[in-house]
Amino acid sequence: MRAMMLSSFPLIRDLVTIFGVIAGFSYYALTVQNNRKNQDQQLETRQAQLFMNIYDTYSSKQYQKDSERMFTIWSMKIMMTFSKIWARCCARVSSRDVACA
Repeated sequence: MRAMMLSSFPLIRDLVTIFGVIAGFSYYALTVQNNRKNQDQQLETRQAQLFMNIYDTYSSKQYQKDSERMFTIWSMKIMMTFSKIWARCCARVSSRDVACA
């Protein structure tokens, strides 16, 4: 009986080691999966925050006033530039006695 009991200690020791390795691997796999889910959730949260910051900026009255002013100034500069170029073109054409439409 005692010989049988002593021979079962290595078996028990090996089984405990095997179960320990399986438990460690399972814990590692679950931890990695949980970390991946947390990273995905953090990324979604950051994207939502960025979208909301951009939305708040574009929907603010101050931004709308500033952008309208900026586009008005740009369009005026473009029209002035176009009229100067058109005037030069007409001056060249009229100097050749051709009608400028």
